This record gives sequence, structure tokens and C-alpha cells, in this order.
Amino acid sequence: MNSKQNHVWNENDAPILIVLGQSNSYGHNTLLPPNERIHAPGLKNVFTLSQSEVYSIDFSSISWRNLTSSGDANIGTPAGSVLGNQNNPVNSANRFAVLWQNHINSGNDLNLPDLYTVLMGWGSQGMFQGATTYNRWSPDRQEADVESLYPRALRTLCMAIDSLQAIGKKPRIISIQWNQWESEALTTAAAKASALNFNRIVAGINNALGCSEIPWHFFYPVSQVYDTNNTKIVIQALESVVTTDPIWRAFIDPRHAPHFTGVAPNFGIFGADNVHYNSQTHQWFAQFEWDKIASGYTGFPLETGPAMEPYTTTNPGPVSNNHDCPCRCVQHTQHHHFYHAGAHQHCYGGVHHHYNHALTGTHTLPTE
Repeated sequence: MNSKQNHVWNENDAPILIVLGQSNSYGHNTLLPPNERIHAPGLKNVFTLSQSEVYSIDFSSISWRNLTSSGDANIGTPAGSVLGNQNNPVNSANRFAVLWQNHINSGNDLNLPDLYTVLMGWGSQGMFQGATTYNRWSPDRQEADVESLYPRALRTLCMAIDSLQAIGKKPRIISIQWNQWESEALTTAAAKASALNFNRIVAGINNALGCSEIPWHFFYPVSQVYDTNNTKIVIQALESVVTTDPIWRAFIDPRHAPHFTGVAPNFGIFGADNVHYNSQTHQWFAQFEWDKIASGYTGFPLETGPAMEPYTTTNPGPVSNNHDCPCRCVQHTQHHHFYHAGAHQHCYGGVHHHYNHALTGTHTLPTE
């Protein structure tokens, strides 16, 4: 496995892990044992956002808080929601955070700086606008509705990056984990629209962060709970999303977890309902990300640059008009193209680097 980069961590770096999705993103139906719960004042070197501060369409500033395992660390759902706001779940965000903190506490041979995480999940929510009960990730929902996850995610992530740069930090995206597909398999219409909607989500969030070349990790569908044909359509949609840009998009495939049994319908990776991942699987998701860090991976940088034209609803991945985001791609060649008004952006000058490692177990990352 080759994940070495030329960059070496320094104290002004701000590595960021972003986890988005529905119930599996925040660890529904899991519970940390008492000795693994993260109580206030939280982890010393890991910071996150607070639901009580940013669950709004018009909050004015970002405040990073020491990470705990309370439900407040999931900024997706209303306070007290049983679909995302429970305390002490097991998820890749808080498990990765502990791996990061433990390394620092053990001498910090990698010279890791402080880590920043964003977790935004809401159980049962998908992207298909026609599913009126389960469409909170739809790119077509009104941004004036606080329950609209997509426009709120764009604004929050953009402001989060701005807040770090304002204090002299240099944000570096470790990955965006998109842990959501199940609601797209509820109907054939949603499944058939999923390829378009996945691409709209990626384009819009990349735009909000200011760079189209950001590593995305999608979770390969394994659960057999949903309609077989619809699930196949969604799998094909995700595969098309990844293969369209395999340099920056890859699968986290739970079939590669060491505890995967291959025996349907539970496969050793789910809880009793055969759809929500068990605690061991969430730990493996975190380990998947940590193994790259341990082998020298340092994420990819975002830097301030010329302002982008805000997206409109007629362009894929509309950006909220509440907060125009600057383009932050690091310019590596004279042929850098900014991503706006439907154009495609090349942060690394069109050089063919390879990031897709989830299916093969190897990956070669761009150097800086």
C-alpha cells in the first residue's frame, strides 16, 4: 500500500473528516460501552460542531467544540430526535477521533495536528424529492426549511472551512464519507433517479468546499432488506458515480471487513435488523480511514482563491445563496480551471493520479 505524500503534518494544518448520510452515518441502534464513552470536556485534540449551535438556517458563526460522544455531535437532526440525536452511538466519526487522540497521547510519532470532524446524519432520509416523507437530502428542497439537509450542509461546510482559515489554519480534507443509499431503494422512481442525485450531491458539496477534487468514500450496499431490483439499480448508480471519477471516488466495502461472514442476511456486519451496521463494523470503517493516516496520508489541501459564481437551481448541485463560497483548490499548474457555472475544475492540472483503493487494497495519492 502506497499512500505517502510529500506533505508533512504541521501544527497549522486542519485535517477534516466529514461524515454525511442517513441512519448508518451516525450509528443507529449502536451504543458505546460505558468505558468508551467520551464525556465532557471531550477529546483534547479533536473538535467538532454542536447541533445546539448550528441546527439553523441562519447561524452567524462557527464554534468548534471538543468532541464528545453525545448526540449533540450530530448536527443533522433536531434535538431529541430518535433518528440521529441519541447519545453515545458508535460511528466512524467518533471512532476515528479516538484513534487520532490515542496516537497523540502515545507520543505522536506522526506529528498529528488537531483534528476536525463534521457529522451530519438523519435516519431514513434520502435524496429523491418525490419521496415526501424521506427526502431531506434532496437537492431540490427549500433552503429556508431547517430540515433540508442538503442546503444546510452546503452553508455549514463552507462556513466551517472559512472559520478555520480565519484563525490561520490550513484545512485538509481527509475524506467525505457518504453513508446513505437505503432510502433510494424504497421505490423504483427513487432508485432510477439516484445516479443523478448522487452526482448532484457530490458536485454541490465539492463546490461549497471550493474544489472538485476531494476524496469521497461511498458505502457499498450489502443489506438485502430492500427490494432486490431497486437495490441493484442503486448499486449500479453508485458504481457509475465512482467509475466516472475513480481518482477521487471510492467505495468503503464492508465485505472486506475481517468479520464479514458471507452468510446472508446478516453477514456478520449488521445488527439484528440486518440493515444497520453493528459496532464492530463502524469501528472497521474508522480503521479504514486511520490506516491511510498511519501510512503517511495527510489529506488534500483547500486554500482561498477567487470567488466562485454561486450555483442556481438550474445547475447541478446548487449552492445556498446565503453564503457564497470562495474557490479553494490549490493551483498546481498554469492550467488550473475553476469549477463554476457548470464548468469542470482540475485541482491537480489534469494529471492522472489514482486515489481509488477501496476495492483493490492499494492506492497511489497525488503529491503536492
